[in-house]
Amino acid sequence: MEPNIGENLLAVPLGGTQELEIGSQWIPSGAESDSSNLLNFPEADEGAFLSPKFREPSLPQYRLPPLLSIGLDLLPSSDSGASNTDNITNDSTPTFAAELLTGSPVGVAKVQLYANGQFVGETTRRNSTQITSIPLTDGPHVLQARALNVAGSVLASSAPLTVTIDTAAPSLSLTAPIAGWAHSPTARLIGSASDTGGGVPNIKYSLDGGSSSPVPVSAAGQFDAAIAANGLALGSHNVGVQVVDKAGNQTSQSVNFSVTENFLIRKQGSSGWAAETADSIILSERDSLLTETAILIQLGPTSGSRTLEFELDARFDTTDKTSLTEDRFQVWLVDMARDLETRFLKETGFLKSSSFSCGE
Repeated sequence: MEPNIGENLLAVPLGGTQELEIGSQWIPSGAESDSSNLLNFPEADEGAFLSPKFREPSLPQYRLPPLLSIGLDLLPSSDSGASNTDNITNDSTPTFAAELLTGSPVGVAKVQLYANGQFVGETTRRNSTQITSIPLTDGPHVLQARALNVAGSVLASSAPLTVTIDTAAPSLSLTAPIAGWAHSPTARLIGSASDTGGGVPNIKYSLDGGSSSPVPVSAAGQFDAAIAANGLALGSHNVGVQVVDKAGNQTSQSVNFSVTENFLIRKQGSSGWAAETADSIILSERDSLLTETAILIQLGPTSGSRTLEFELDARFDTTDKTSLTEDRFQVWLVDMARDLETRFLKETGFLKSSSFSCGE
């Protein structure tokens, strides 16, 4: 004779709970269901486990409870970051909820927590309970809860739960704007961000202490966006950039720079930009067709020859697929006193270094 599907005939905790009612009975289905085939359990001590046997109806009768099962979940208060359900956290001692799903807690002496098979915490509460883990290292961990009786035997185990610990702040590298440099009104926010915990972090920026705006980020963590859609006003500015990873760790950076009218970006609405200091110039032409700036050079005495020397670092834009005959770099020397061009110094392709001489 087989019992009904779903009944637990392997082990039943005793203790007089509502699920184990004296005087009740389990009768198998089918033609064999009669009073001669009642399932009986002799009386036993608290927490004992007995195998069922078919006995005379005169013995106390018990209704079989559901099979004991428990669940495990990371508490939302321990699941840091933008989502409190993604099981990615910067809490290295997270707290978990181990809850009774089915069955009776009678006979459960304690619930233990294991990470990657190693004991990391326990509680002696039987029903819905919380367990705080000992410190866990950064990285993924497979957690499991186990319910034990007084003898230390495992009564039930939860399904594995993978949790990632990430306490490291994301990295942030800014290429532009450049601190202390003068920029064109078309200055851009350029850089990259990464996170050891995996995934691309969220990036926001604010201009001059204003409200934050999201920054589009590529799958590789790179970003390149205009700081102001209609161009920046002349004068001093500050850009604050904040990077937040999935676990809620943050990295911030602030850059002070200025905007001057000493640049010409030929095409309106293009992504071209420029920046300079007293001894360095960056001209990023991109899709603007032309970027131009002027720097003041003191030549000294009014007569004699002079030598102007500079180094050129040419970086070709491999993303621009528009066909052109050539890219050209030009340097001109202008007499500001007479406001006219006195000498065309050099017109050349991209060179690593160039020297120019001029004289009266």
